[in-house]
Amino acid sequence: SCSVNDIISNVGLLEGVRLLKPRVAVLHPRNEPDFLYDCNRLSMILESFNCQLCVEYIVYDKKLQYIFDSLPSSIGITLDFFHCVNAGYSIESVISRYFSRIKHVHLNDYSNSDIKAQCPGEGCLLLRNYFNLLQCQEFQGTYMLECKFTNEQHFRNIVDYCGRIS
Repeated sequence: SCSVNDIISNVGLLEGVRLLKPRVAVLHPRNEPDFLYDCNRLSMILESFNCQLCVEYIVYDKKLQYIFDSLPSSIGITLDFFHCVNAGYSIESVISRYFSRIKHVHLNDYSNSDIKAQCPGEGCLLLRNYFNLLQCQEFQGTYMLECKFTNEQHFRNIVDYCGRIS
């Protein structure tokens, strides 16, 4: 774990961005005095590589809520289903409140019996409802599977499941 300023100072990391050409870079929020300022600086650097900076919606500490209400419009939000539910937030309310800012979605599921994100379809979330809510509002961002696959067939089953509910 490092500060945003450490990321900005890491020439090798920025060279990796130049070579790999990612569409999205995701940061976890930090309750640090310069976090918003440093995010804005990093966002401007990443924009020069056609890469969107997003801050993942992880609000276990209510003090972090101010970050999402204070982000510059150039910085998107990553919606993570598991983190929302695990922190006690309604996914529907987060989508409603921040839809115009959500640029990236981590696809995963939630199980009351495990503290780790589950693969889509292996937990208790009504993922089809969240897909529908995002699609009804014409979500144009990117989705990323964020879970642990046991083998290639498991991966194919998860991709097939996501295709059926989307």
